[in-house]
Amino acid sequence: MTTTLYPEVEGPIKAWCKTVPSIADLTAAGRYVYFSAPDVAERPAQWLTIRRIGGAPLLGNTPLDQPLVTFQCYGRTRLLASQLAEAVANAIQAVEQTPMGDTLVALQAQVTLWLFQPDPTLDDFPRVVVDALLVVRSSTA
Repeated sequence: MTTTLYPEVEGPIKAWCKTVPSIADLTAAGRYVYFSAPDVAERPAQWLTIRRIGGAPLLGNTPLDQPLVTFQCYGRTRLLASQLAEAVANAIQAVEQTPMGDTLVALQAQVTLWLFQPDPTLDDFPRVVVDALLVVRSSTA
C-alpha cells in the first residue's frame, strides 16, 4: 500500500486561481492572489490568500492526496469580500479533472465552509473564509 502526499499544493492552486476568469476579474488579472496578506500601505479593493490547512493522502494503491485548503477572500467591504468568495466557491464546485498549475490535477472539490470573519490582524478588514476539500493527483500520474 502506498500513500502520496503533495505538500506543495498551494502554488498550483494559486496558478489555477489566476486562470479562472471570475476570480481573475476581481483580483486584477490574478495580481492580487497571495499566500499571505500583502504588506502594503494601500490594500487592493479585493484580494485572495490561499493556504493548505490540513488533509491527508487517500490510503490504498492510488496516488491521491486530499488537501483541505482555505481561501481567505478579502474586500474593502463585506459585499466585495462576499463577491470574491462566491467566485471562488463556484469555481471550486466546478472542479472536475481540472489541471492546476503544471504539477497537479484536481479530480474533484467540495466547499466545506463559508464564513464571514473580519480579520482581527488587519484592523477587522472584511474577510470571507472559504474552505474546500480537494482530491488531487500529480499531473504526470
